[in-house]
Amino acid sequence: MLLPAVLLVLAVGLPGAARAATPAEAAAERPAWPDAVHVDTGAGVVAIRWRPDDADWDLRPLARVARFERAHPWEGRPDELIVVFDDGDRVLACTGEEVGSQAILAPALSGRPFVDLPPGEGHLVPAGLSAVPGPDFAVGALDEGFALTAAAPGGGAGPGEPGRPIVVVPDDATEAAGFPPPPDLSGDGGGTLPRSAIERVIREAQAAGFRRCYARGLQRNPNLGGKLDVGFVIEPDGRVERAWVERSTLGDPEVARCVLDLLAQQRFRAPEGGSVIVHYPLRFSAD
Repeated sequence: MLLPAVLLVLAVGLPGAARAATPAEAAAERPAWPDAVHVDTGAGVVAIRWRPDDADWDLRPLARVARFERAHPWEGRPDELIVVFDDGDRVLACTGEEVGSQAILAPALSGRPFVDLPPGEGHLVPAGLSAVPGPDFAVGALDEGFALTAAAPGGGAGPGEPGRPIVVVPDDATEAAGFPPPPDLSGDGGGTLPRSAIERVIREAQAAGFRRCYARGLQRNPNLGGKLDVGFVIEPDGRVERAWVERSTLGDPEVARCVLDLLAQQRFRAPEGGSVIVHYPLRFSAD
């Protein structure tokens, strides 16, 4: 196992003894920000290379990541994505234009929390240095050979497959395709369900999974964004009977499939008087 470049320091007055460096001590021994930060969700490791010529990486368990923070551009300081560890150590992960997409990808793929900081708070890059390149950042199952004994895997798998086929998305789906609903869908379902009850479930699904669906699309296209209007049927027992895309300007069928798979797993409050047909607009943006 590769040991961190700065992990142990000698204890004063006890030759040969060692203790773990405090975050402040470790920070004093390293550059202001690293050369590279790779979050390997497959290995459950955050790998940090502090200097370009370092042979060893600073390896930390992904489970030690308390959260990701985004500090928005402010008075000469750039957009910043920061990794915050459970001991309070804050490490700059990336800066500039890529922060918008990585701020979605990193928490979605790693399963760690995310905090959007208020304007002017939390910056690690001094004013006037916004043009200085930030660290090389990567997140995902990187397969780079990092290993850490007893590292707890972080990150999440995407939504599981539904128990039966209910997703309707054409394989040749393209931008603004106007996907048709299932041909046997007719009528209004006859049931009623308060809008608030539907929106509550959708918001929970968005926090838990829609964000992850979109993050995977951003890996394929960092500029991905647009509208995805979905429809679905809530049965009298609260199950989702089927889900489909009504309109899309997103241009990524895989994101649509992922969203519909997730919708298929939701459980709503039982409607009164029959089933309910829902038409719901979703918006995806990295901003």
